[in-house]
Amino acid sequence: LGFDETVWGACNLMSAIVVHIAASFLCLPALLGPHLPAAVAPAPAAVASLARHAALCEFGYELSDVLQRVADVAFYEGGAKRNPPPILVVTLLHHALAIAAVPALNLALPESREYHLGLLSLEFAALVGLTGQFYAYTLDVTRRSGLVRMKVITVVVFIVLGYSRSLSYVANGRAIFAAARTAGVSALALTLAWVGAVAMGLFNLIIISDLAAKLFKYLPMPLPPPDAPRAESIKAGASTQAPGARKTPAPGASRVATTSGAASGARDPNVDKGLVGAGRDVHGWEQQDGTQHAVARVVAAGAEGLLRTRPAARHSSQQ
Repeated sequence: LGFDETVWGACNLMSAIVVHIAASFLCLPALLGPHLPAAVAPAPAAVASLARHAALCEFGYELSDVLQRVADVAFYEGGAKRNPPPILVVTLLHHALAIAAVPALNLALPESREYHLGLLSLEFAALVGLTGQFYAYTLDVTRRSGLVRMKVITVVVFIVLGYSRSLSYVANGRAIFAAARTAGVSALALTLAWVGAVAMGLFNLIIISDLAAKLFKYLPMPLPPPDAPRAESIKAGASTQAPGARKTPAPGASRVATTSGAASGARDPNVDKGLVGAGRDVHGWEQQDGTQHAVARVVAAGAEGLLRTRPAARHSSQQ
């Protein structure tokens, strides 16, 4: 992927985080409302309206994402490279439920607490998974602090998504479909919703298996020696150089050092070691664990591309 494709992919993924933040907050009154004092509790009609808007946020984002990807592949150069078949399949499995079920359920179950809590479960769990894994992309697991944080994130994400995509998903789904049948939803709408639910179930299996692979990958890793303070590491690297000699790139930071050193001469390779290490680890993560984290390659390549081009751009502006 070129630099433009990586930026496009990273921005698209970040937009998913924003949508899930908004939808999670819109669903939050459905969870907290019944437990708040009457003086501050929101009106039931307002709670239901906010939850339905959360569902429409998800519906609108996923419908636009499908249309955008189809148009990108069909009409724009490089669209197939930005949307490889594994990503398209996983995307369709995930998006099918909201596209098929939200319009009918918003109309048939406007006041259903089961529907609202089911939305919150999926939205919040997805938010935890996306933000946790995006933070994990910045970690250098060759350092003790980075590996400890990776272990914690892996466990937290596995627990939250493992529950919401299995036990909670089945329980909420049964309650929602029972309420929909009681409300007289048409057979066609119920059939479409069932198709979307099965597709999301397959997506959940991919997610859970992928998270289990991460768990078994990172938890057994032995911790490296304690990290040296950042300032001491930089001083130690500088003290090993003869006066006037060119600095030697640190292991794992050669690509950053060659560009930043040549362009400005002022950027220490150790400063960018963590981000380059994250990119290297993300590449390995994606290659070992299958298609679900092919998106990691986009984020890592985008970070490395920014590091490669930023010093050069600064150097050209100085000239």
